[in-house]
Amino acid sequence: MSLLINLTPAEEAQLSTAAMQTGLAPEAFAEKLVRDHLPTSVPAVDLDKKLRQWQEQDGTRLIRPGPPPSFSRNGTRTRPD
Repeated sequence: MSLLINLTPAEEAQLSTAAMQTGLAPEAFAEKLVRDHLPTSVPAVDLDKKLRQWQEQDGTRLIRPGPPPSFSRNGTRTRPD
């Protein structure tokens, strides 16, 4: 992946100075900074749990466990709520 990062002249100078101190080109130093600060793993999110938490916070009706209700061709439910 390629990225374009817009830096101010002061930021560019700061990056160049820091890169020079490590013996790297500014581009390689910026790449190293990004890689060094990436999380090692992204935590899995329990989407159902998060949805229920949001619904409780909002005071909305919680989703019912089980399959969703079926609908007829005219859009009416075929099983009661």
